[in-house]
Amino acid sequence: MCRFPFDELACRIEIGSWRYTLEYIRPVPMNGKGWTVGGSRTAGARFEEFRLDKVNCLYHKYDGDETGWLPPGQNMAVLFYDVVFHRAWRPYILTYVIIQIVLNFLGFSVFWLPGGNGGRIGMGITALLTGMANNLTVSTKLPFPQEWTWVSRFTVISFSFSAACFAWSSASSSLARAASRSMSSLICASA
Repeated sequence: MCRFPFDELACRIEIGSWRYTLEYIRPVPMNGKGWTVGGSRTAGARFEEFRLDKVNCLYHKYDGDETGWLPPGQNMAVLFYDVVFHRAWRPYILTYVIIQIVLNFLGFSVFWLPGGNGGRIGMGITALLTGMANNLTVSTKLPFPQEWTWVSRFTVISFSFSAACFAWSSASSSLARAASRSMSSLICASA
């Protein structure tokens, strides 16, 4: 998960019968290979999130002593399928990373807006809240790993930057307002 969404997912599937022994069921890999591509009802189907990279089929025979529940001398056969999927990374980059970068530039644009009016605060809060809404929308599709992934780091840095832009725009707006009040009191006092 540390490389999400540029990762590969691998799993081992064990297919066999836990009820019947090798005398009754003998699974063998189809055509000596154990799997095929095409020729089925789902052939040609597109899966947007994952791409099948590798499939490997292994025949394994459990001895009675190895299982602990089969009588001695009886064996049970299974097929192990090692399947590797490659995750499609483009949807995550397009829907999350690029949008967050654009929102960070939007938050950074408060530095070019004139101070004194509500434009800076409005732009800063808009960038921060839009980033939060984007994160909440996309987070339903992201896995919840316990590791500190690059996506987690990117999210923390992005929100910290947006919050800092908003805090700076709020502080500069209050300072501009305070400076204009003190200038107006000086002008009124001298007149």
